[in-house]
Amino acid sequence: MPCLLAYVGGLWAALHSPVLLPWPGIALGTGLLLIGVRKPRLNLLSAFLLGVLWASGNAQSMLTESLPDALAGRVITVEGVITGLIDTRNGLKRLHFAPDQPISPMPGRLRLTWYNAPDDLAPGQGWRLFVKLKPPHGSANPGSFDYQRLLLASGIGATGYVRQSPPPSRHPEWDRHFSLDKARHHISQFLDAQLAEYRHAGIIKALLLADRRALDDPQWQVLRRTGTAHLVAISGLHLGLVAGGVFWLARQVLVRFAPMSLTPAIWAAALAILAAGAYAALAGWSLPTQRAWLMVSAVMLAIISRKRVGPARVLVIALALIVTLQPMALTEPGLWLSFAAVSYLYLIFQGRLAAPRRWQAALTTHLALAVALAPLTLSFFQQASLIAPLANVWAVPVFMLVAVPLLMLAGLFSVWPEVAAPLWRGADMLLTEVMHGLTVLAEIPWASLSAPMPSPIALLLAILGSVWLFGPKILPRRWPALALFVPLLSAGRAPLEDGEFRLHVLDVGQGSANVLETRRHVLVFDTGPRFRTGTDMGRLVVTPFLQQRGHRRIDMLIISHNDLDHAGGAPTLLKRWPVGAIYASEPAPWSAQPCQRGQQWHWDGVSLTMLGPPSGQAATWSDNNRSCVLKVSSPLGSVLLTADIEAKAEQALLTDTTQNLSATLLIASHHGSRGASTAAFVQTVQPEWVFISSGYRNAFAFPHPETLRRYADAGARWLNTAEAGALEAQFTRQGISFSCYRQTARRFWYQVPANCGSRERLSRAD
Repeated sequence: MPCLLAYVGGLWAALHSPVLLPWPGIALGTGLLLIGVRKPRLNLLSAFLLGVLWASGNAQSMLTESLPDALAGRVITVEGVITGLIDTRNGLKRLHFAPDQPISPMPGRLRLTWYNAPDDLAPGQGWRLFVKLKPPHGSANPGSFDYQRLLLASGIGATGYVRQSPPPSRHPEWDRHFSLDKARHHISQFLDAQLAEYRHAGIIKALLLADRRALDDPQWQVLRRTGTAHLVAISGLHLGLVAGGVFWLARQVLVRFAPMSLTPAIWAAALAILAAGAYAALAGWSLPTQRAWLMVSAVMLAIISRKRVGPARVLVIALALIVTLQPMALTEPGLWLSFAAVSYLYLIFQGRLAAPRRWQAALTTHLALAVALAPLTLSFFQQASLIAPLANVWAVPVFMLVAVPLLMLAGLFSVWPEVAAPLWRGADMLLTEVMHGLTVLAEIPWASLSAPMPSPIALLLAILGSVWLFGPKILPRRWPALALFVPLLSAGRAPLEDGEFRLHVLDVGQGSANVLETRRHVLVFDTGPRFRTGTDMGRLVVTPFLQQRGHRRIDMLIISHNDLDHAGGAPTLLKRWPVGAIYASEPAPWSAQPCQRGQQWHWDGVSLTMLGPPSGQAATWSDNNRSCVLKVSSPLGSVLLTADIEAKAEQALLTDTTQNLSATLLIASHHGSRGASTAAFVQTVQPEWVFISSGYRNAFAFPHPETLRRYADAGARWLNTAEAGALEAQFTRQGISFSCYRQTARRFWYQVPANCGSRERLSRAD
C-alpha cells in the first residue's frame, strides 16, 4: 500500500506541475527507474518516479493530439463518422466527429457545432464535412470550470463548426453498422417515444442512460442546492446497486441449483462484474462511469480471490488502477469526492456513529458525510449544501431502492407496453414527489453555504479535523476537532486598506465582465455574453468568481449597454445576488438608473466617476457609443473602463475639457477593434498598460493590429484575456501590480503569453 500511494503521488505531482517532463527526461527517468527498482530501500522513490514518468508520457501523448496552430482558422475537409450522443439546443447541434483516416497532424477526435443541421443526424453516420477548427481552448478564471482540461481529458484535439458552403455530404457507405453510441442513440429515441407523456422524462433518461441532455437549468439548480446531483449521474451508487443485485440473485440461484464443485460466490462476483460493465457501457462508458465500474470490480475481484482484503486496501488498489488507466482523472473533482466519500463512510462505520434506529443511523451517516466532504466541496466549488443530509437521507433510498429498480424493470419489459406502462407511470409519480420535496428544500434561503476558496493549509487542517471528528475514537475527545475547521471558514481575499482597490477583467470570451473591489465594496461592470444554448457567463464565470472571492452581495451593477456580449449575464446575476444599485445606458429592461456624465461616488477612499455618455447629444448615437464610461481613481492609480465606445464617443470625451482622461490602466474600447482606441484618445489617456477582453481566435480578428500599434506608439504594454485568462490589477500602497490567471494557476495544458509575468510589478503611482 505505501508503494501504491507513492505511485499515485507521483502521478498527481506530474499532472499538477506547471510544465511536463519532456521526452528526453522521461527516457532518462526510465533508465534511473530500472536501476533503482533492484534496490529495496528505494521502493517508495521508485514508485513515485514511476508515477511521474507514466503521467508525463500519457500527458505528452495527449498534447500531441491537439490541432497545430498552422491549421487553425482554415477551411479543412474531414471525412469520418459522428460519435457520441448529439446535443440539440436552440437550433444548433453539438457533436463529436472521428475522422476515419486522420492525416497527421489532424486530431483523431473533434468537437463540432453544426448550425441548421439535418434533423435525422445520428451517431455512426458517415459524412464529408467542411470545417473551421481551433486548438482546444476554454476561458480561464478563478473559481470557474476548466473546459480546456475537460477537452484534454476527453481526447478532443480541436473544436470548431461545420460550414454550409461547400455543403456537407452524406456517405452511407462509411456508416458504422454497429457501435455503442449508435445503440444508445436508438435506445434514447425509443425512450423519447415511451416517455413523451411523463413529466420527468429527462431524469428517467439520465438514470437509465446517463443521458442528461433533457435536464433543464431549474432542475440542475435544485439538485445542486440540495446536494443530490450525484443521483442523476451514473456512479458507484448505481453500478453498486446493479452489481449487488446481480451478485445476490446469482448466488441464491447457484447455491440451490449449481453443481457442488462450483463456488457460488466466485461465479456470482464474476457475473456482477459483467452486469455492472454492461450497465456502464449502456451509460456511455464515460470517465466517471469507468471509475465507478473499476471500483465495483475491485470489490468483486477481492471476493473472487478468496482473500480477506480490508476496505482500505481495496480502495487504494482501485484508486491506483483507475489513475493508471486514466491519469487525467486525478485533475477531476469527481474522483476525489467519490473516493473521499467511500473513505469517510469506512471511517464513520469504524467510528460506530450509527444510531440504534435505521432512520437515525441514515441521518447521522449523511450528516457526518456532508460535514466531512464540506472542505473538498468548498475547495472545488466554493459552495456546500447545508441541507444535503436531510435531502439525501430520504432521496437516496427512494431513488436507489425504488425508482431505479422500477425503471430498470420498465426498460426490461418495454417490449410489452401493457407491462412497462404502469412501471413508467409509477416511477414518474415517485420522481414527481421527490423533486417537489427537493424543490421546497432548495428554496430555503440558507440551503447552501458559499465561501471563498480555502488555502491548502486550511484545507489540510479541515480534512484532519474530519478524520478526528468521524474516525475511530483514538483521542479522548472529538469536539476539539471543530477548531480545525475555523481556518476553512475564515479564508478570504487579502484585505484592502482605504484608497486601495483591485480590478479583475474576467475571461468571458468575446464579451466583457469586470469586477472592482475596494475595502468594503464590490462593483460589477458588465456581465459577459449569453449564448444560443441558453446559458451565460453570469452563471459560468461571474458568479463562481464572486463566490471564490467570498462576496455576499454586489453593491453596484453597471450595464454599459444592452448588447448581449456585455449584458447577457445580467439576468442571472440579478436573480442570484442582492444588488444595491443598478446603472445602465439604457435603463430598460433592468429598472436601472441611467448612466450620466458627472455622476460620482466615493468608496473607501476610491473615487468612481461616470464620464459618459453625455446627456442629450448621445440620443442618436449607436448603442456602442452610448456605452457607460467609468473612471476609477485613487491616490495610488487609476483605471478607465470604456466598454464599446468608438471614435465618435472618444472624440466627445476629448472635447470635454472638464474631464481628466489620464489613467494608469485602460480597458480597451470595443475589444480592441480598429474603429476604437483612436490615436488621439490613447495619447491623451497615456496608459502604462492596456487590458483587452476578447474571444480566442474570434471571428472579428480583435484586437486589430493597427490598434495594437497605437498602444505601442503611446508607450503602453497590453494583455489579452484570450491568451492570458482573467487579468487582475492591484493598486496598493506597496505599488501597482498585475497578474494573469494562466500564469498564477499554471497548468501544463495552458499556454502563457511571454509578456504575462507572475504578479509583475508596475511603476509606483505618484
